[in-house]
Amino acid sequence: IEYAIHNTATLAVMGSNSLTSKATTMSFTKSNSYAANLIHIVGSITVALLRRLPIPLLLITRTSIATVSAAAAVSSADKGGKRHALNLMAVLDGHAGGMVDYLAGRLCNTRVGDQISFAYIKPSSNLTQQQVGGIKAVLGKYVHQASVHGTRPVKTLLLDGPADRALAKAVSEHQIDLLVLPAAPLAQQVSPMVIATLRSACTAVLWYRDPPEPSSDLHESDEPFEST
Repeated sequence: IEYAIHNTATLAVMGSNSLTSKATTMSFTKSNSYAANLIHIVGSITVALLRRLPIPLLLITRTSIATVSAAAAVSSADKGGKRHALNLMAVLDGHAGGMVDYLAGRLCNTRVGDQISFAYIKPSSNLTQQQVGGIKAVLGKYVHQASVHGTRPVKTLLLDGPADRALAKAVSEHQIDLLVLPAAPLAQQVSPMVIATLRSACTAVLWYRDPPEPSSDLHESDEPFEST
C-alpha cells in the first residue's frame, strides 16, 4: 500500500489463491491461544487489501484462471498476440459516477471492440412501479455519462438477489471477462456477500475505489522513484 501511494499508482493487479485461510481456530489446541489468534491476523492478505488499498484493485482468483487462460488463448490465436475485446459488467449503486468515468473514459477501448454492461441489484423482488422507475432513472443517468466518453453500454440488467448468485449467473450467461464491483468505504469490513461473489463469479473482478486526488506538488518533470 505504501509503495502504491508513493508511486501514485492508479491500478493494482493481484493474484489470489483463496480469499480466506482454510485453517481455523479448531486447528489448534485450546491451550495454544497465541497460535489460534494468529491465524485470524494472517488469514487473508486479499481481504486486507480490499479494505485498505486506496486505488482500484484487479483481482484474479483461482476460480477465474480458466476463463482468463481461455481468453488469452483466443487472443493469441486470432489476433497475433493482441488482446481480445473485453466484455465488462459493472454493478452500479447510487454513487457510481467515478467508477463509470473510470471504465468508460480510461479502461474501455471501443476501438478494439470492448463492451460494457450495467447491472443493478434490486433490493427486493417486490418493488413498486415508482421504485423500479427510480432505478431505471439511475441507470439512464449512468448510461448517458458513459456515452459522453464515447462508450455506450450494450445492456442494462436489473438483477434479483441474492447478489452473489445473480452475478455469477449473469457472468456465465453474458460471457463476462471482467466484473466490476463498487468498493466499500476505505477501512470498512468487506461484507460476506462480496466474499461470496468473489468466490463464485469465475471471472476477473475489479474492486473499484476512487483513487486519491494527485498531490499538487507533483509535476511531470519530477524524476520517478527508483528502488536500489
